[in-house]
Amino acid sequence: MRRLSIFDAADRTPNVAMPLSRPWHSNLYLSLVDLGHDVVVFDYDLTPHFRRLDPSIPEHAAFIVRNRPSLEREILAQLRRQHQTRPVDLFFSYFYSACARPKEISAIRAMRMEMVKWQRIVSVPCVERYRARLLCGAMSQASASN
Repeated sequence: MRRLSIFDAADRTPNVAMPLSRPWHSNLYLSLVDLGHDVVVFDYDLTPHFRRLDPSIPEHAAFIVRNRPSLEREILAQLRRQHQTRPVDLFFSYFYSACARPKEISAIRAMRMEMVKWQRIVSVPCVERYRARLLCGAMSQASASN
């Protein structure tokens, strides 16, 4: 299996009320590393953004307008640096529109890498780990055939 370069841009926890809950780390990140892939984690504190995702709440909307541009600049800067060091095969995110606008997503897409937006279907750890393995196995097979 080909070793993939994966850029992980997900918050530390899906539930900011439970900061020690880290299912994405346990079930996705560790699975990918166990499979031998290079996983680079976005070096940015997404927690304040994930606490303010609802633009219909005035305080959230103000935060989004004020802070989304710096998040967008940083994700693009880190991703470009990593892509120059070693081309990124897969960009993984758990972003809402409060985190990145279509223009920035298009800029990432223009770097010619696969993109995955995580959607939790079930929350059983072994199933999540299995899905991560399937994803990387499918990508490795597709890369090998190109």
